[in-house]
Amino acid sequence: MKIGVWISKDVNPQQGGGFSYTTQLINLIDDYNFDQSLEVIFISTNSNLPSFQKDVLVLNDQANKLSLFKTLLYNLSKFLFLKRIKRKLNAETNAIRNKSIIEELRSNKIDIIFYPEQTKLAVHGYPFIVSNWDVGHLSMQAFPEVSNNDSFKRREYWYNTTIKKALAVFCESEAGKEELIHYTRLNPERIHIVPLFPGAIANMNVDTADQELLLKNLNLSTRQFFFYPAQFWAHKNHFHLIEAFEMLQTKYPDVKLVLTGSDKGNQKYIFELIKEKGLTSSIFNTGFVSNEELYTMYRHSIALVMPTFLGPTNMPLLEAVALDCPVLCSDLKGHREQLGSGAGYFNPSESDSIYQAMEMMMDPSYRSNIIHEAQNQRKESIFTQQSAVKHLDQAFTEVAKYRKCWK
Repeated sequence: MKIGVWISKDVNPQQGGGFSYTTQLINLIDDYNFDQSLEVIFISTNSNLPSFQKDVLVLNDQANKLSLFKTLLYNLSKFLFLKRIKRKLNAETNAIRNKSIIEELRSNKIDIIFYPEQTKLAVHGYPFIVSNWDVGHLSMQAFPEVSNNDSFKRREYWYNTTIKKALAVFCESEAGKEELIHYTRLNPERIHIVPLFPGAIANMNVDTADQELLLKNLNLSTRQFFFYPAQFWAHKNHFHLIEAFEMLQTKYPDVKLVLTGSDKGNQKYIFELIKEKGLTSSIFNTGFVSNEELYTMYRHSIALVMPTFLGPTNMPLLEAVALDCPVLCSDLKGHREQLGSGAGYFNPSESDSIYQAMEMMMDPSYRSNIIHEAQNQRKESIFTQQSAVKHLDQAFTEVAKYRKCWK
């Protein structure tokens, strides 16, 4: 059974956790010896991929080869607003591209395409496996990033139509599987667990002098700041975290809060809130940071505090535990599945609940106990890189039993 792992040409580091997961999973697949009944290769329309140990099939993307006449019409449609012509050209081009790729996949004896990214389908009408991280537009409140017309329509079409055509769906936790079944009524037998795992940062080793320099440049001291690595989406819940931090400041005025992540439309509102509360000298925003900087934050903060409304799981929790950084996080079923007793939990919609969790973490003995519990949980955890790729191998083998039933 030959499985092609699709590598997208538009993966972007500023996607945050999704990028970290996808790139690390691709590296794990490249290093792993799968069951002898499987042949796993990489496929992509990107000819500028890095080198891999496994074979790579670069597909000929016919979508980029319009005739001169069609190219002229397409460009005119932009200026003359000939939307009907533009839609027709897009549909025709996509059909040509899809047919060409299918022919190439068949000639190379690819049986199944596996998409490591969520809501990714590059080839229509070909057997596929998809990944699913969350059903956030249904499981959360109606935050703008998941409820605006375009985003909601795309997600609804995916979950009502596309995902139900998949040979299998890989979820990152039991909580994620339960959530997917609840909202889509998908056949449970088609859902497999491929556990989430920490990113490459968990295996890094940054020189102590470099860490000290990074802290100095940010005017930070070890164990004198809380840390939240999250892009500025509304569902990331910076609002209640800042309210909680304001309460903490009355008792611990020297403690800082460090925010990292790029703007996704909510940054201006949050910065205005920080200014309004007079916290500009206590809350730092670093923007999008390197892995070396993230490593330093994990290693030297009081704790990771993650009040997100979106689950069911999150990668920073696992990265923090791997780097001996205690975790405070939203009380979500998936978070408890990840960390068990190895974290402090709070109600993310209650600022006071977040404050109480942060205030408890100021106690050195409580902090040490959380780290100890987290390390005990980690010994038995399935949320590791080795476990994830082993589960992937088993899932591929199981799905292959059904794919063998036709040519």
